[in-house]
Amino acid sequence: MESKFNELRLTFNGIKDIREEINNIFINLEQRVVKLKDIYKEFVNNNNTTLFIFGLDSFYFQNKLIDIEFSDMKRFYDLIMNRTYCEYYKLYKIILDYGNTQLADDAKFLETIKKKMVYPAYKDLEPYKKYDYHLIDEIHDDIVNVLIAMNNYLTNKKHLLASYKMRSDVGLNINNFVSTYEFEVSSIDSQMGLFCSYVDFFHELHLKYLKRFITKIQILYGQINHDIKFDEVLLNNKSDKKKFMTEMKGEIDKKTMRELRSSIHIDNIKGDLSSDSEEEEQKEQEIETINNKIQSILDNSHNQVRVASPSIDVPFMSLALYNNNHHFDNLNIDDNIPLAEPTLEKNTPISTPPISTPPISTTPIEEEIEEEKSNIDEEENIIVNEEEKQLTVDEDDWLGSFTEVKTKKGKNKNKKNKNKK
Repeated sequence: MESKFNELRLTFNGIKDIREEINNIFINLEQRVVKLKDIYKEFVNNNNTTLFIFGLDSFYFQNKLIDIEFSDMKRFYDLIMNRTYCEYYKLYKIILDYGNTQLADDAKFLETIKKKMVYPAYKDLEPYKKYDYHLIDEIHDDIVNVLIAMNNYLTNKKHLLASYKMRSDVGLNINNFVSTYEFEVSSIDSQMGLFCSYVDFFHELHLKYLKRFITKIQILYGQINHDIKFDEVLLNNKSDKKKFMTEMKGEIDKKTMRELRSSIHIDNIKGDLSSDSEEEEQKEQEIETINNKIQSILDNSHNQVRVASPSIDVPFMSLALYNNNHHFDNLNIDDNIPLAEPTLEKNTPISTPPISTPPISTTPIEEEIEEEKSNIDEEENIIVNEEEKQLTVDEDDWLGSFTEVKTKKGKNKNKKNKNKK
């Protein structure tokens, strides 16, 4: 139970921190309201003519709106604080009544209760009455201290119950007494758990109220600082904006979040603050960028295939090739040279016929696919042509060398015949 009491104190400290932050915003907001009123009075005192007063009507209405909204915020906050005191006060009274009636056999516990402070009675018919916050702090501390005293009382009862069970085990006929005592101990334990659950629920409820209220007052303060440029701005740095928008993200819808960001002039913050709408916009931009790249590739391929006029019969080998680096390079082929296969003399090996190229499609995507196929076929054709040319050259060289050898043998034979003669 000690850990539970420490948890209750820590949770209430979080509520106190939020309240202090709200009070700081109220102080700064009140300074803005007073400053605007002083500026308006200065304008009115220095300009008394009808047209000047007419020109100041908009400024007066602006001050009136801010003043009314500020007053409503204070009234709303007083209502929350009033209710907070109400719930703690009523719970405190219930706990004291239970202790005085059910735990009256422990003099130490009764003495602890009597030392507690007497708090002002809460009146349900005065929901906007202001109670000093130190009263709420003190009554909460007293509630926790009374629960701790009850826990000590319960611990002593459990020790006594254990001793009674031991005496029952050794043969004393006190089983009914032990059962009754055990029921009382379990009843006190259950009642303490109920009181702790009450405090937990109040903490959760008050945290929710204060977090929503601080969101509202931050919106008001941010809008005033956005509309009117003051020397000091509370929500000026990105950390405060990030914290503020993080708290707001789960409370309102996407459309209201975008309007709120623009109304209080909060820049888009990347990371955890990026809303679902912003993520969708980023995805749409990425998709658009990819589509633009694809369209540019298609346009380039379309323009490259359309370099030659469709009305002119252009040989396929004179078209551009699509190399591995995705650049188009023109082949240096003389237009006057026919593209037919070189013919060989008789008794020479016959080369394989050139691979026919498929017709070019008219659509950009089919053109790109057919062009890649034609590039592969064209490269194979070039390799075959080069091999055939090399075979032709080698055959010519072989024929020439054979003719020279034959001529030399004939000359040598003629010389030998002359010598014989």
